[in-house]
Amino acid sequence: MKIKAQVRDGYLRVTVFKSPGLKWQQAELESFRNLRILGFLRPERVKGNLLFLGPRGITLRQYLEKPISRYDFFQLVEQIFDASIRLISNDFRLSQVRWSLDEMYINELTKELALLYVPVWHEAAWQEGEEEPLSQHPEAFRLLYELMYSVKAPETENLQYLGDLDRFLREQACFNPWALEGYVEHLEPAIVRNRRGRCFGQIDSAREKTLSHDDLSPEELAVTGLLYTPDDEDTSSLALRREGAFQWQLKRLKDGTLRSVGERPMILGREQVPGGWGISGDRSISRKHVLVRLEQGKVFVRDLSSTNGSSLEESPMEPQLDYEMTAGQKLTIGSESFLLVETEVEERGNPEEKGR
Repeated sequence: MKIKAQVRDGYLRVTVFKSPGLKWQQAELESFRNLRILGFLRPERVKGNLLFLGPRGITLRQYLEKPISRYDFFQLVEQIFDASIRLISNDFRLSQVRWSLDEMYINELTKELALLYVPVWHEAAWQEGEEEPLSQHPEAFRLLYELMYSVKAPETENLQYLGDLDRFLREQACFNPWALEGYVEHLEPAIVRNRRGRCFGQIDSAREKTLSHDDLSPEELAVTGLLYTPDDEDTSSLALRREGAFQWQLKRLKDGTLRSVGERPMILGREQVPGGWGISGDRSISRKHVLVRLEQGKVFVRDLSSTNGSSLEESPMEPQLDYEMTAGQKLTIGSESFLLVETEVEERGNPEEKGR
């Protein structure tokens, strides 16, 4: 199969083209879409191919071109182990994960990893209801070793921890994500604890939900400008362009207006407040309806006990609770909807320097 990807309108599009003779597991695909398993992009069906949509990201291989800390490395592998555990626990198959640094994506702001699950039908290879043996996943082991060999350490750190991990992996008879997660927990308990604390509740139930192909125009469905290696038609190797600095913005779907989300909290409502976004003409919107803020590169939204409530990705929000909002997600207040997008920041020279 062939995989192509692009970044457009603040979110990532990955298209998987079906090769002759291959067939998607329809029931499995639909079940996977509905569960929205944390750590995976959610697939949409488009004209016989699969379209995955999610937060803006680059390939994991590109991310590893720069030095990463020991902590960031274990944060990466814990996400892989956690996603594998969630997958197995929901009766899905590790063999259908695309185990490649070129087919795993990471958001540079949030450090969130996104994997691809492509359910392909293999005759007599697996019967529904049967448990898939963990020993059948050498590709997952290869991915771990490729990840380890690709790491570049900051000048202040050494790579001894990779040697220790290598020895531990050689003692394992198979790819067992529970045992591997236990190893990470022994070294970095906070990473595993934080990951386990993320449930499918108020923040994460809609975390991987993305736009449906029904919302895309014919031009968008054509998926033009795909970024891949044209000489390698039979492989899934790809390289996303690394783009410049970018910022979070809210896009008002009614008229396309954009407002930047910065460190200073922004209040949306009928009342115009300094630094806020005043919305007139809709009595279903409270004077101070929601508060949007940026914290450590992540966007959070809070309903300010509004009269008619707010929703994130069609899910009602509890008042006075912070909900994390990721690229491509939709916030609705009254009859107004806003999309969170990432836009590039144009580099501009210092006016004083230009005048010299």
